[in-house]
Amino acid sequence: MQGQDGDKPVVKGEVVHLDYKDLENVRYEQCKMVYEGGRPPSMTGVDIVDCEFVFEGKADNTLHMLRLIAHGGDAGLVVNQMLGLKSWAPKDG
Repeated sequence: MQGQDGDKPVVKGEVVHLDYKDLENVRYEQCKMVYEGGRPPSMTGVDIVDCEFVFEGKADNTLHMLRLIAHGGDAGLVVNQMLGLKSWAPKDG
């Protein structure tokens, strides 16, 4: 279902495939955002509200590998080195 939010089109309750997309000035609400491991989308002026992200195919395989490393006790390796989020630290408790 598409609507209008000011100047931005609103996409609501849809399945949105992200691979190779150039998304610009759109608001997504309650959508299923699917990524399968192709070129990540570029996003400019995009609002994402109450959406579910789903990783399928090659992207799901990559997540599985990262989970194996993290569950092996080295979440810091996954987040800090592999994802490049240098300021990340686990929350206490």
